[in-house]
Amino acid sequence: MKIVWDLDGVIRDLNGHLVHLYGGKYPNKWNHSYDDITTIGETISNNLNILIDAPPTAFCAVVKGHFPAPEIWTSQPESWKGQTRGWSAKYGGEDCDV
Repeated sequence: MKIVWDLDGVIRDLNGHLVHLYGGKYPNKWNHSYDDITTIGETISNNLNILIDAPPTAFCAVVKGHFPAPEIWTSQPESWKGQTRGWSAKYGGEDCDV
């Protein structure tokens, strides 16, 4: 049996980090806007460091405790993948597969 993990909202607290940066309520849709103009995706694309700086969720430690080299799945624009791989190396370890 193979176990894989979703990234945002499960392992990485991207939405919580966005609330920390921009205030407001916790977004529940990708088309959420902090300024009534820019969506979450556009906000991240304009500042890719958000992807690296977002903290891990509490569940991340649980995953790492049981799966030293977790396989993480995520769907995101190609332009985000370098930063996401940087985040996964930082918090998931060098053997983490995204």
